[in-house]
Amino acid sequence: MFGIPGFLAAVHILCVVCTSLDPKVKGQTKKVLGLILWICPFISVIVGALVYAVALGAEISVASVIVAATGVLFVAIGNYLPKCRRNYTIGIKVMWALEDEANWNATHRFAGKVWVVGGLMVILVSFLPLKAVIWVYIGLAALMAILPVGYSYGYYRRHGGR
Repeated sequence: MFGIPGFLAAVHILCVVCTSLDPKVKGQTKKVLGLILWICPFISVIVGALVYAVALGAEISVASVIVAATGVLFVAIGNYLPKCRRNYTIGIKVMWALEDEANWNATHRFAGKVWVVGGLMVILVSFLPLKAVIWVYIGLAALMAILPVGYSYGYYRRHGGR
C-alpha cells in the first residue's frame, strides 16, 4: 500500500534535486520545469488508481493503461521539448547539441515532433493485443530515442563537425 507511492515520491525528490543542481537550469522556462515536476505525480495517480481498481476486482488491462499513459507523457514532453533551453538534465543531451546552441534548438524542434507523433502512436498501440503492444511499444520508444540523436549528429556533420 505504501511501497509504490513511497518509491514514486523518492523518484520525484531525486528528479527535483538533480534538476535543481544543474547550473544551466536557472535559465530554463517555467513550463518545462513544471512539466518535469508533474511527471512523477501523474504516474503516481495512474498507478494508484490501477492498484485500487484491480484490488476491487475491476477487469482492466493494466499494461494497456500504462502504455496509454506513457503515450500521453510522450505527447506532453514532445510539446515542451522545443521550449527547452540548453542544460545538462532536461532534453536530448548529446555532446553535439550541448556544444552548439543552434544544434540544440534544431534537435529539440525535431525531437518534439518525433515525440508527439510517437506518443500518439503509442496511445493507439495501447488498444492492440498485449503481445503486440509490448513489441510495438519497445520499437516506438527506441525510434523516439534514436531519431533525435541521429538528427543531432547529422546537424553537427552538416554544419562543420568533424
